[in-house]
Amino acid sequence: MPNATAHVAGITRFRKEAARETVDHPEKQPRWTPYARLGLAFLGLGLGQPAPAVPIGIGQGVDLSQVDLAFPGVLPQPASQYGLAAVDIGQVLGAAALPSGGFLNMATAQGWVVQNLPVDAAMLAAGYPGISVMFDLGTSPGRITALSVALDVSAAPLTSFAASPGTSFSVGQLELNAQGGIGPAGVNRSGPTDYRIPQMSFDPAGQTFSVWQPNHASVEQGVNQCGPASLANSFQYLEDTFGLTGSQVHADIPGVGGVPPNSRVAQFDLATMRQITGTCPGGTPAPCGVSEDQFFKGKTAYIKNNGLVSGLAVKSYGKSGGDQTVNGVFIDDQSNDGLSLVDWLLRELQHGEDVELWLDWKGGGAHLVDLIGGGKIKGTPWFSWVHDFTQGDNSKGTSYSEGGLGFSFFDDATGCWNNYVGSGQGATQIACATFGFAASESVSEPSTVALFASGLALVLLGLRARVLENRGQREEKAHPH
Repeated sequence: MPNATAHVAGITRFRKEAARETVDHPEKQPRWTPYARLGLAFLGLGLGQPAPAVPIGIGQGVDLSQVDLAFPGVLPQPASQYGLAAVDIGQVLGAAALPSGGFLNMATAQGWVVQNLPVDAAMLAAGYPGISVMFDLGTSPGRITALSVALDVSAAPLTSFAASPGTSFSVGQLELNAQGGIGPAGVNRSGPTDYRIPQMSFDPAGQTFSVWQPNHASVEQGVNQCGPASLANSFQYLEDTFGLTGSQVHADIPGVGGVPPNSRVAQFDLATMRQITGTCPGGTPAPCGVSEDQFFKGKTAYIKNNGLVSGLAVKSYGKSGGDQTVNGVFIDDQSNDGLSLVDWLLRELQHGEDVELWLDWKGGGAHLVDLIGGGKIKGTPWFSWVHDFTQGDNSKGTSYSEGGLGFSFFDDATGCWNNYVGSGQGATQIACATFGFAASESVSEPSTVALFASGLALVLLGLRARVLENRGQREEKAHPH
């Protein structure tokens, strides 16, 4: 990722210096609380009176595409009812003269379709140049080549957006086929349905904050390879951030079924025993996805085979069977430890742990992603991840402009990741993603969490709670939408 080398060097240097300091002076051991550094994070940003919402025009960092659904084993749905907005953060913030970040909103004839998408300068500091989000194009829209929109960026999140569409943006085409999890309902799928991406609501008094982890690579994936790829991306993050390598040196390069042997994702194919040839369960041709059981057996086998058992702490949330020891690796399932799913995911991100997330689709099929960020916008939780939007084509699918750096709100009421859709089974083939399970790993040295949090808080935490709420209240009074 851009700037990753600088971040790795900075993190390594900080961890060594902090380790020496805490050995010599135990009383200086840093302590981590999620929002303790709010004031420090905004020192020196030159915050003054809020600027009004700034319109974003053609060529100022936002590109739109219509998504063609092409999931393996499913009747293709070209010209679907879903669009993708890809945002170049630096370009948008430059056009809006908001160097510290803001929130992008877009309205079309379907209403407020892109809601408070964070365009966060902390993402640039973490090495991510852009972000993308799926949005609703309406029922059976046909092929769209242009779309009338209203786009603007505000310094604070909004609770409503009633701007009138008036600028015609060109619309490209992108193929979505990202999947590879075998869910308990099987993999027989047919026929698209009209799942409409709903609008979220925002609490005017709700918290607004974000946390971003640097150094998450995104390897190109083969068809149905999301499980091994999410693990490969996670272990690459642990290597780049904490120097974790194990007994074998594997590279962040594409591969399938152990070939080439130095490809980490190819090695995770072997570890998970992913079926590469023949026919998959349900009758679709290989290569196949992986089940939850294959995922955890493959992860722990890789840890064991690379001498990492004592070097990693492995956790899960929602894993079938709860706490288990697999391949000599203890997996601590924390589903019943008192934290909600959202709070657990945010805690793991804030502590610098890598997190793989299994996204189920109602009726069958699933997708695994590697989380890179999360937070809340006026109380509404959201998360961001890296993955391959277009599997099986090593020329596209992993950049933000191609959907590879995704974003979605999480709806506590429905359990839906509203801004990510995919394949299911039977009549509910296209549906929102729902939660299956999550897993995390961390380097198990005593001060890893504290060192990561202390060293990265100023750069990576775009915590906007008190500051942006105050700005937002003044802005909405001065510039109502």
